[in-house]
Amino acid sequence: MNSISTYTRHILGHETVIDGFAQAAAQDRFPHACLFAGPDGVGKRTLAVALASYLLQDTAHSFDRVRDGIHPDYLFVDTAWGVDNATATIKIEAIRQLEERIVVGSFESARLAVVIDPADAMTDSAANALLKTLEEPPAGVYFFLITSSPYKLPATIRSRCQIFHFAPLPEEQLFELVRLKMPDLEPDPDLASLCDGSVGRALSFYASESVSRYPALASEILGLAFSGSLPDLFGAAETLAQLERDQVDAFLLVFSMKIRDRFLGRGAAEPPRPADPVAWQQAVELARADVVANVNRRVVLENLLWKLRRT
Repeated sequence: MNSISTYTRHILGHETVIDGFAQAAAQDRFPHACLFAGPDGVGKRTLAVALASYLLQDTAHSFDRVRDGIHPDYLFVDTAWGVDNATATIKIEAIRQLEERIVVGSFESARLAVVIDPADAMTDSAANALLKTLEEPPAGVYFFLITSSPYKLPATIRSRCQIFHFAPLPEEQLFELVRLKMPDLEPDPDLASLCDGSVGRALSFYASESVSRYPALASEILGLAFSGSLPDLFGAAETLAQLERDQVDAFLLVFSMKIRDRFLGRGAAEPPRPADPVAWQQAVELARADVVANVNRRVVLENLLWKLRRT
């Protein structure tokens, strides 16, 4: 049987997590339920896919077929699983379909590998339904739950999983991964500093021609949030609302990083007026969720900027 390193040699970073799995596998103690917790875009799903390939290696071309999502014993559950139209949540009906599929058993391998991403998208009823399976996992079934917000999951789910924490990638590894994916690009260090160690975020930023101007725009709007007039705030919201939905989401990510650096960054100066950085970050995250849910962007941005101006 090939070692775990055979399937993870392409992964940069997270050596401690990978070494832990290698030791567990060598002792025949591979965990049946794992919770991968960490920021978006740092490699949680990539490692889950690699480990699923390792578990299913008794079948032909396991790595390629798992990576492409076509292995019959690899089950990837997201918000589109088991429904005609994807929604923002993983509903109990999806988990029931998953459980029915698990009962059928594997088709080619001696094992089943299940990845649920994002696990925190499960409704309470879906999480409770999954809990029964996690409490008594069927032999040969392995779960990988992926989340950037572990405490949105019920404590009962967390307690049934072995939790692995993923840290943001160091900037050197971030650059290396970006260059592998985009060899003609020379990463901009100033923009990289706003990626928070997330290669997924970095690739999204560098692939967008407009993102390069977001840091300066975010700084300008941050100034308005501290002391801008109502017409200025609404004018800025109107300008931002002209962007496409994914562009607004990317801008809000940059804006969130700017808020963090303004309050907590090295050498951060005293803000022009008292403000609550936690409340500001929460407001931006709520605005991002509304934008992704296709709520009117101008209304979302006006509400956000007015809330920041008052907080």
